[in-house]
Amino acid sequence: MRQEAQDALNAINPARGPSLNTVIDRLGGIEEWASRRLTAELANTRDAAARWCSAVLLANFVNAKDGGARSALISAVERETCRENLRAYAAVLAGITPLAMG
Repeated sequence: MRQEAQDALNAINPARGPSLNTVIDRLGGIEEWASRRLTAELANTRDAAARWCSAVLLANFVNAKDGGARSALISAVERETCRENLRAYAAVLAGITPLAMG
């Protein structure tokens, strides 16, 4: 799954590839992910790119009906200052991947 995410992201925005790898490594590997770990990364105030990557990964790898993830995204919307991240959160909440947005 990690390679699929990397390939999809590179096809859309090659500059985000290193950020995605960093977030994947920080979270302990894609096979071990849990919704709570990705949603926790949404609160990382030091790294806007990590928050964006977490939203992408939530959209692609976590059940969209996960109430905890949905709540975390709504909370993230309330605190987010980066427009690109706000668009990504809105996409995930709408049930689409931010990668599909132009």
